[in-house]
Amino acid sequence: MNIFRKFIYFTLEYLGIIEIVFQIKSNNILVGVFINYVVGRHPIRLVSGQLVDRTRMEFSIQRFIEKNIDIPIYLAKLILPSQFFVNKVITVPKSAKSRIKNIITSSVEGMGMFDITSLSYNHKVIGSYKLRDKTYLKVLVSAIRLNILSEYINYFKNIGISIIGVAPATINNIEIFHNEPSVGAVAVVINKQDEILMGIVSKNGILKLEVIEMVDRNVIENYIVSFVSDFIKERSVFLEKILMFYFDNDFVEHIFDRINILCVLGELLPKYGWMNENFSFLDILSYKSFSQSSVELSVPKEHRSVITDIIILRAIVLFTVLTLAGLIFIISTRSETERYLLIKRGIEGNEDSMIPEVKRYTRIIEMKRKINEYESFISSFYSRFAQKQKYFYVLYDVFSSLDRDTWLKDVEVFQKTLRIRGFSINDTSFYITISNLSKIGRFSKVKVISVRETQDNLLRFEVEVSI
Repeated sequence: MNIFRKFIYFTLEYLGIIEIVFQIKSNNILVGVFINYVVGRHPIRLVSGQLVDRTRMEFSIQRFIEKNIDIPIYLAKLILPSQFFVNKVITVPKSAKSRIKNIITSSVEGMGMFDITSLSYNHKVIGSYKLRDKTYLKVLVSAIRLNILSEYINYFKNIGISIIGVAPATINNIEIFHNEPSVGAVAVVINKQDEILMGIVSKNGILKLEVIEMVDRNVIENYIVSFVSDFIKERSVFLEKILMFYFDNDFVEHIFDRINILCVLGELLPKYGWMNENFSFLDILSYKSFSQSSVELSVPKEHRSVITDIIILRAIVLFTVLTLAGLIFIISTRSETERYLLIKRGIEGNEDSMIPEVKRYTRIIEMKRKINEYESFISSFYSRFAQKQKYFYVLYDVFSSLDRDTWLKDVEVFQKTLRIRGFSINDTSFYITISNLSKIGRFSKVKVISVRETQDNLLRFEVEVSI
């Protein structure tokens, strides 16, 4: 492979455009090669094979890559078997979210595995639910011994591949079922051949999660029944159904008989057909789709320098792209800039010395300025005229509403009301005037403020009209 092609792949991997995920599973090794789009990841290659010699892991991995992968690999993420991890889902009140790190540390110490300083552990909020007006968070805690983590990272480091993230297998599988339409929760049970994954999901995330080793059939049945029954007793969310993958019909019927909740063979549903086609790559495919919400362990300190290299390279590429964009913009606008400078010098200089193009430009600018002034003046004039025209019609309606035995003393014009004062010879004339005003469509309301009799036996009135 030539140097130019290696450099291209090196750049694409460090920029995160191409992403490679390895999974070590028993005597098998699986690889997923993904291309990252703005809207997500797309697998472009899935490869599986066997480890030649587990006692010489570096040699086995290198032989597998040489035989099956035709691109240079510099960076990768790693999925390790679940038996190396302790995975535990704990419930934390949402009000204690600010203290969640301390709670996680206490939880890991309570697992009783090893001294906490010998562990690498991380956590992720994977769901929530409400119970008695209080919100609780479901938090997944995942822990692994540092020496195991470093051992696998060193296998890849010795053949020139830097591991930038490690995740436990199977945990991400449950995320696949978040789009399952349901009014409550759905239980998912997946037979992974060497382990059983059990989870309960709702629209708010993962509510319960557990991974158990593959043991006796009856023991597995009891585990599943207990797992579902304990959730039902909580009564936090209605459990709608149980989706069971890669079990036989008799086993599913036994679960249904004991729990009396709808049990469905999930792999028979068309929407999950892809799981049958890619069963061996289920962990990798689910990791690629949902790694944003997965538990990913921090790489030990001695392996972290590559993260700095990634950040530096991405910053350099970003700076280079912005610089090139700036140069292209400058070159594309160069002629316009030169023209602007020519006109600017001509305007600032003596009018007699202006070249014809600059003179023509200045005349156009001056004409445009005058047109804008005239437009502003005309708009202002018509706006004032329109307002006066409005009040002309209003006053016309008022005068046309007067009965012949009624006359006005004065009319006060406000923005939204008129105050009308006048005299009527008798009650009948006054009421006819009020009735005429009320029938005019532009008047929304006619209100009589006062009516009283004068010394001359006339009615003196004051009326308010809303426009």
